[in-house]
Amino acid sequence: MKDDIFGQVKIVPISQIGTFEWAETSAATDQEVVRHPFLAIRIEDGSFLLLGETAVFENLKRFGVKHLPLQICPSGQVRLAVGRLEIVGFDFRDLTRLAAQHPEQMALESVGSEIPEGCVSALIEFPEREPLAIHMRHSTRLGCPVPLEFLFRSILTKGRYLPEVELAGSSDTPLKVVVPSARLTIPRFSLDDLINASLSERYFPPGIVRASAGRRVLNVDFPTSVLMSDRSTAEIESFLRDLIIYREQTCKTSFFEGQLYLLNR
Repeated sequence: MKDDIFGQVKIVPISQIGTFEWAETSAATDQEVVRHPFLAIRIEDGSFLLLGETAVFENLKRFGVKHLPLQICPSGQVRLAVGRLEIVGFDFRDLTRLAAQHPEQMALESVGSEIPEGCVSALIEFPEREPLAIHMRHSTRLGCPVPLEFLFRSILTKGRYLPEVELAGSSDTPLKVVVPSARLTIPRFSLDDLINASLSERYFPPGIVRASAGRRVLNVDFPTSVLMSDRSTAEIESFLRDLIIYREQTCKTSFFEGQLYLLNR
């Protein structure tokens, strides 16, 4: 089983890797190793779709990395999670103003109202107000719906968004808890939607769709100096295989079967 999962780890030219979400703006930082292989799938045109860590990917790209280690997962083993988000600094007036600016793209309706043809719907909840459905036009079905991008761009100009965290039993935490101005539940999206986002360059906001796989290789710690070199893909792939064999022979690897929850990647 270990040989099977190690076989998923490949070296891929960075030019053959696409993303489904837009990159967060951040300064490129030097780093000596790529800690984990990036989770990805192979798509029909022969390229690869990155399933997360977009900001890290973009930083490495700016840093001059030419190849990356990927864990290429079969599409059938990928699970997507779309949870509720906590919105900070974006209020009801901001939403109504946004909807008024784009009446052909989005409408605010009561929860349970019929979703118009060619639209998807999100649910937003403001304190002391009835929840609202945000019907958003998505007739092309190519990547991220345009009004969803409008919504998140507007949120980011006013504040930010975070995954909702259940704090049951933790009311006495000494940490400062963020008080959201709203809670947002976005529509469900499929792996095909993510692929279409990459191919059409209609990217999703970062972090709203989270991908995972049943098995994962971590801590490859691959030197960026090798990934930045002019060596061929085959040579770098050979370096990777030697690295894996060395760590196996020196008993530096561990294999866990079942669920593993990492609190800090």
